[in-house]
Amino acid sequence: MVHYFGRAKLRRRLPAFALFVLLLFCSVHAFAQQLFITGTVKDNASEPIIGASILVKGTTQGTTTDLDGNFSLANVQVDAVLEISYIGYKTQTKKITDSSPLVITLVEDNELLDEVIVIGYGVQKKSDLTGSVSQVKGENIASYATNNVTQALQGSTAGMTVFMTSGAPSAQSTIRIRGISSNSSSDPLVIVDGMIGSLDDIDAQNIESIEVLKDAASASIYGAQAGNGVILVTTKGGQKKDATLFYNGQITMQRLANRSKLMDADTYSKYMVSAGAFTQSYVDQYWDGVTDTNWLDEAFGTGVINRHTIGAQGGGEKGTYYLATSFYTNNGMFKGDKDYLKRINAQLNATYDVKKWLKIRTNNSFVHNYSKSLGEGSRDGSTLSQVTQMDPLTPVIRRPDELTPTMQNILDSGHTLLQDDHGNYYSLSDFHNTGASNPFIGRDITNAYNKTYRLNGNTELIFMPIKDLVYTSRLGYSFGATEYYSHSQPYYYSAQNYNDNHSLTMTTTSATKLQWENFVNYSHQWGKHDMTGMVGMSMIKNNTFSSGGTTNRLDDYKDNYLYLNYSTNDADDTLSGIVTPKRQLAYFGRVTYGFDNRYMFQFNFRADAFDTSVLSRKARWGYFPSASVGWTVSNEKFFQGIANKQKFTYLKFRASYGVNGSVSGLGGYRYATNLSLGSYYGANDNEAPTLTAYPSTILANPDLKWETSVQLDLGLDARFFNDRLSFTVDYFNKNTRDLLISTKPPLSMGASTVVVNAGKVNNHGWEFELGWKENRGDWSYYVNANWATLKNEVVTLDGYSRIEGLGSRGSVPYTYFEAGRPAWYFNGYKFDHFDENGQAVYQDTNHDGSFTSDDATYIGDPYPALTFGLNLGATYKNFDVSLTATGACGNELYYAGVTLDRATTNRLSEFYDDSYWVKGDKARYPVHSNGDPYMFCSDLVLYNGDYLKVKQLQVGYTFKQAALKKVALSSIRLYASIDNLLTITGYPGMDPEVAMRAGSANGVDYGNYPLSRQFTFGVNINF
Repeated sequence: MVHYFGRAKLRRRLPAFALFVLLLFCSVHAFAQQLFITGTVKDNASEPIIGASILVKGTTQGTTTDLDGNFSLANVQVDAVLEISYIGYKTQTKKITDSSPLVITLVEDNELLDEVIVIGYGVQKKSDLTGSVSQVKGENIASYATNNVTQALQGSTAGMTVFMTSGAPSAQSTIRIRGISSNSSSDPLVIVDGMIGSLDDIDAQNIESIEVLKDAASASIYGAQAGNGVILVTTKGGQKKDATLFYNGQITMQRLANRSKLMDADTYSKYMVSAGAFTQSYVDQYWDGVTDTNWLDEAFGTGVINRHTIGAQGGGEKGTYYLATSFYTNNGMFKGDKDYLKRINAQLNATYDVKKWLKIRTNNSFVHNYSKSLGEGSRDGSTLSQVTQMDPLTPVIRRPDELTPTMQNILDSGHTLLQDDHGNYYSLSDFHNTGASNPFIGRDITNAYNKTYRLNGNTELIFMPIKDLVYTSRLGYSFGATEYYSHSQPYYYSAQNYNDNHSLTMTTTSATKLQWENFVNYSHQWGKHDMTGMVGMSMIKNNTFSSGGTTNRLDDYKDNYLYLNYSTNDADDTLSGIVTPKRQLAYFGRVTYGFDNRYMFQFNFRADAFDTSVLSRKARWGYFPSASVGWTVSNEKFFQGIANKQKFTYLKFRASYGVNGSVSGLGGYRYATNLSLGSYYGANDNEAPTLTAYPSTILANPDLKWETSVQLDLGLDARFFNDRLSFTVDYFNKNTRDLLISTKPPLSMGASTVVVNAGKVNNHGWEFELGWKENRGDWSYYVNANWATLKNEVVTLDGYSRIEGLGSRGSVPYTYFEAGRPAWYFNGYKFDHFDENGQAVYQDTNHDGSFTSDDATYIGDPYPALTFGLNLGATYKNFDVSLTATGACGNELYYAGVTLDRATTNRLSEFYDDSYWVKGDKARYPVHSNGDPYMFCSDLVLYNGDYLKVKQLQVGYTFKQAALKKVALSSIRLYASIDNLLTITGYPGMDPEVAMRAGSANGVDYGNYPLSRQFTFGVNINF
C-alpha cells in the first residue's frame, strides 16, 4: 500500500517535473538565441552613412550608426527583423538568422526629387523647376483653430507676407507676394483646382497643397492677372483603397491677446487738467471720484470657436472619391452677439476612369456664411476705436434714476438714448462728447448681418488618345448670392452726432461665372532628352446682378415691419440696381526642355483679351512672355568627383525673366467717358428749354491698358548631409510700370479726371529658406526658417503729381504715393526739439522761414524691410510638438487714435508718463497740452513696428492602429494648442500686425479689432 502510494505520488509529480525541465530547456534555448549583432551602413558609393537608424521592428530596441557607419546591438532574437532608415534613402529591412556582421547598402530615395508640384495647367517634378515656386502641405495648415486659410499660411514661405488686419470672426487676411506693386490692388491671383477663386471659400482641412508662384516666369502662364503673384490651391482627392471615414473636431476659447496701456481715471483727469481741457472744479463736479472704467475689460470677454469636420474617402479600380462637410462657428471676443461667424463648407471631389483613354474628374465646394460685424478701421463711427478713446471717468451704464442732467435733458428734448436688456441707459460722457462715444451704443445702434452662398467647381474630361499626349477640357462654374441687411435705430451720441429716425439698407447680389478651358499636354523622352509642351485656351464669362435700397423713415418701428416695403417713400429713399457683365479670352502655351537631368529650359507665353467693360477695343489685347533656365550642378560628373555626396547632396542654379500684368484697377469703363444730364437752357424766351448733356467725371482715354510687371529672378537650391539640410536663396528685381493714375485733364472739358498709364514701382530683395530634418530611432525633428528682405520705391510718376492716400488730419494727409519714396509713405511733421516751456518745435522742412502745413513731409516707411518665419517640430514615439513664429522689422506704424478735434479722447498712458514734465530733456512727448495742433500729425506718434509673434504652440498624442483594434479605429490624435501665444514688440498700440492694413492706409492705426489668444483642444479620428 505504501509502495503503491509512492508510485501514485510520483506519477502526480511527473507532469510538474516535465514542465520544469521543458521551461528550463526553452529558457536555455532562448538565451542561446540572443545574438550580438554588428554591421556597417553605406550608400551606393560605399561611403559610410552617419546617424542611420537601426530599429528592431515591433520593439523600441535600436541604435544609430557612428562616424564610420558602424553599429552594434546586443540581445537580438533570432528571426528578428531590423529596420534601417535614413533621411534621403529608402528604408530597408533585414531578417536576423545568425550573428554574422552585416553590410547594408541604402539606396537613395528620389521621392524628394521626383515629387510633383502643381504649376499652371499641369504638374512638374520639383527637380525640374526653373522658377521660384514654394509649396505648403495641407497638413501644415489644417490644425489651426481659424477657418481662415490665409492666416494659417503665416510664416510658411519666404517672400509671401500674410498679416491679419483684423481679429474679427469674419475678417479676411491680406497677402502680399514680393511687396506692393501698385497704387491699385496688390492682391495675388488665387486658383482653386484650376478655377479662379478665393481662399476664403475653402476649409483648411480639405487642402492637399498650396503652391505659391512668386517669379514672373512661373506666373506668366496666367498673364494679365498674375502681376502680384499666383497662389494655386489643390484640394484633397480620394485614393484607390478601402473607404475610410474621418472626424476632426476642435473647440477653442479665445481672449484678448494684446492690449494698449491706456490712461486710467486718475491719469486721465490729471492730464486733461494739466493740458487745460478741463478745470479741476469741472472734474470734481462731473466725476464721482470712484468710477474708473477700463473699457477694454468691459468690451472684451471670452469667445468660443467650434469646428467639426466629417468625411469619407476611398476608391476602387475605376475611380476615387473624397467627401467632407465642416461646421464652423466663431463667437468673437466683443461682448454681445454682434461679432459672429457661422460657416458651412462641403467638398466633393471624384474621379472615374471611363476607359483607359478617358477619365472624368470633378471638384466641387459649397460654402455658406452668416456673419455679423462691428465697425472698425476708422476714427469716426468705429465701435473698436471707441473702446480705446472713451474716457475712463464715465461708467458703462446708468440706471434710470441715476441719469446725469445732460442725459435727462436729451431725453426730455425727444431724442433717444439706447438701453441695455435690463432697462439701464448706456452712459454719455460729460468729458468726451465729440466723435467717439460709449462703444456699447456703437454696438447696439445697428442690427446687421451678411449672408453668402457660393457653389464653386469644375468638371474635366481628360483624354489620352495616344502615348504621351493628354487633352483636358475643363468647365468651371461658380454660382453665388449675397444678402445684406442693416437696420439702425434712433440714437444719440452728441449734439453733432445723432439720428432720430430708423434707417434701413437691404441689398442682394447674385454672381455667375463660367470658365471653359481646353489645353493639351505632351511629354516625350528620348535618350538624355526630355521635352514637354502645352498649348491651350481659356474663356471666362462673368455676370453680376445687384439691387438694393435704403430708407431713413419707416411707417412702423416694430420688428415685423423693418423692411423696405414699410418705408414712407420720401426724398431720403434710394434705389439701385445694375447688371455687370465681363468677358475674358486667352491663349497660352509652354515648352520645357531638359537634357541629362542637368540643363532645363522653359518658355511661357500668354495672350489675354478683355471686353469693353475693362479695356477699349484698341487696347484690349496683352502679351506676356517669359523664359527660365536651370542647371543641376550636382548631376555633373566633375561635381561628383569633387563633392562628398554624404555632405553635399544637391546643387541647382535657376534664372528667370518674364512679363506679367494686372487689371485689378480696371473695370467699370474707366477708359471711357459717360454723359451726364444737366440743366435746361433756351436760345431765347420763345424757345422751349433744352436739356444739356456733358462729360461725366472721367475723360475718355482709349489707350488705357493694364499694369505691366517685369521681373528678374536668380535662385539657388542646395541640400546637404543626405538631404537633412536644405537651403534655397532667391534674388528678385521687379518693376511694375504703366500704373493706373487718376489725374486732372490737360484742358477743361467738363470732366474732372482722366485715368492714364504712368509711373513705375520697383521692388527688390532677397529670400532665404533653410531647413533641417532628422530621424534618430524613436525621435524625429525638423527646423524650417525663412526670411526675406524687401526694398520698395516709387521710381517715377512720369511728371504727374503725387497721389493723396486715405484719410488726413486737418490739411495733412496720412499717406502719399510719390516718386522717390516708398509707396504710400507716412506724411507728417518732423519733430525738432522742445523749447524752454516744454512745447514741441517742428522742422521748417521747406526752409521758407515759417512753419506751416507745407512743412509736412516724409516721416516713415510702412513696409517691413525684413519679414521672417520659423517652424519647429518634433515627434517622440506617439508624441508630437510644433511651434510657429513670425515677425517683421524695419517699418513704422502711425498711431491715429487721437486727433486735435478729438482733444478729450482717452489716450496712451505714456503720453502722460513720458511727457516733458516727467522726463525733462529726455521726454518723448511735449508738455501736456491740447493746444499743439501738430503733435498728432507728426513723427511723435510714429512708432517702430518691429514685432515677433509665437503664432502657435501645439502638443499632440496619437493612438495608433495596434492600440485600437478592439474599437475598429485606425488612429486617434488628441492635441492642444495656443495661438497668438506671445507678442514681443515696442509698439504701444493694440497690435502691430493688425495695424499693418492694406492699401493707402497701410500702417495707420485707427483702431481695428484686435487679435485673440486662442486655446484649442482638438481630436482627429480615422475609422
